[in-house]
Amino acid sequence: MTKKNILITICAALLALLLAACSTGGAKGEVETELERLKTSETAAASLAAVKEKLPESAGDDFDSFLANVRDFDYKILGNEVRNDGDGEYTLVTVKIRSCDFGREYLATWKDYMKTHKNASAEDAEGAEFYEELFSRLAGLKRKQHVSYVDVKVTESEDGSLTTDIQTNEELQDALFGGMISEMKNLAAE
Repeated sequence: MTKKNILITICAALLALLLAACSTGGAKGEVETELERLKTSETAAASLAAVKEKLPESAGDDFDSFLANVRDFDYKILGNEVRNDGDGEYTLVTVKIRSCDFGREYLATWKDYMKTHKNASAEDAEGAEFYEELFSRLAGLKRKQHVSYVDVKVTESEDGSLTTDIQTNEELQDALFGGMISEMKNLAAE
């Protein structure tokens, strides 16, 4: 599994495994319930045991700290707007997300690694040394300097239950991971 695939798997698993619908309070309440669930759930971390096993043993504690830092995001629901896209009505809930700047640190780690390993290819960066440094740096982040504004789509079914797009919302995922997904995509495109 490549470095990029491992990190994307982490991002997707954290969101996909945490959500189960049941809240009150309309669209804003549903978004708040699901965001709180993301902040407090241990399920995703436990489910990522397979990913953790692929990392060097020395990166394990830092990996766990990184996951805890990801869940320690702040958010504020700013408002909502009802829309209709022709397929039906839905509500966009705008959320301000403040998280650690994992994207900046990921990019800095990559650049530092490439400076000290001038002839290294992307495949070489799959090794233990890169992961140890990456997760050490990501685990050490505490200041929430990455700010994003994200729209979460909430739809209501015929039975009145609400569903969000939190599991598939790439902008939200990138916000929670402090821009790391964007930086990974940018590097992959180079």
